[in-house]
Amino acid sequence: MNKWQHTIRRLKQAEDRSDVEACDRAKARGGEAYPIEIFERSLDGESRIKLFREYRGMTQAELAKRAGLSALYVSQLETKRRSGSQATLRKIASTLDVDIDLLAPR
Repeated sequence: MNKWQHTIRRLKQAEDRSDVEACDRAKARGGEAYPIEIFERSLDGESRIKLFREYRGMTQAELAKRAGLSALYVSQLETKRRSGSQATLRKIASTLDVDIDLLAPR
């Protein structure tokens, strides 16, 4: 194994360890677990707002009404024609009962 392969292997191990630690912290907080499909579909380009809305069994109109937004705006956010402000994302996250970082990862 050359130095480059060794470095890559070490980075993967560190990443795995970090993932396990993050999972342990979430479990300790009593955090909710979400289906892996949400994150897989997100990686394929789907809107996390849409994915969590569907997971919660809400329509765009229901989400909009509960969050105090227009249905058109929610549609535009989900289709990524517009990006929401932090205040808007906080409203949506609160309505969907998810951490804002799940909607707008850093």
